[in-house]
Amino acid sequence: MIDTHSHLLHQLDDGPDSIEESRECLRILESFGFTEIIPTPHRFHMLYNPTPEETADRVAEIRSPLIRRFSFEYLYSAEIAETRGDLYELTTTPSGWKVVLLEFLPLMVRKNDIEQAIFTLNMHGIAPLVAHIERYALANEFWDDLKKRYAIFYQISLKTLSARFFDAKRNQIIRLLDAGLIDNAATDLHRLSKIEQIEQGLAFLLSRYPDQKERLFSLTFQEKN
Repeated sequence: MIDTHSHLLHQLDDGPDSIEESRECLRILESFGFTEIIPTPHRFHMLYNPTPEETADRVAEIRSPLIRRFSFEYLYSAEIAETRGDLYELTTTPSGWKVVLLEFLPLMVRKNDIEQAIFTLNMHGIAPLVAHIERYALANEFWDDLKKRYAIFYQISLKTLSARFFDAKRNQIIRLLDAGLIDNAATDLHRLSKIEQIEQGLAFLLSRYPDQKERLFSLTFQEKN
């Protein structure tokens, strides 16, 4: 299993404060069955904006065989499309789209704003992997329609799946999974204190959707359009 979204590099953003905590998180994730972890510190965030050089330094300090590359979780802005040559994509699709992990401002939930952002990114060859899709609380029909018209992928957070059965975001994830709209699942792990939630969310996902394990934890992305 490959984890395409985590904040486990120490002293870069809101992740671990120490290298020891980073290494312990990696050790436990490996025990869960993860074979590769791709750190994705926040980039162009309101509070955090580590450089690629700083990120590479942290990777070198940790020296974990689980980390073979790094990327970023980009906060959407028009500048992302304009500086696409400097983006650290997670992977490239067979048809040439750059897959970039992306989040929107929590208040950016208007359908027109999101669609315009996706259109702009696609125009520059970028197919966003939208992180924690459950955050935006929009109907399945909206996300399904975007997939039909744009190159876009959706990611869910294992932490949210660990919530109680009446949690609205957790139920949104289940509806999206049942509808076949989710492309990727990831830990979005920041701290050792949250590792139990990752374990619980992963156990639920694999028990309910065992046939989707390989697809949801891979770097294989295939656009529909």
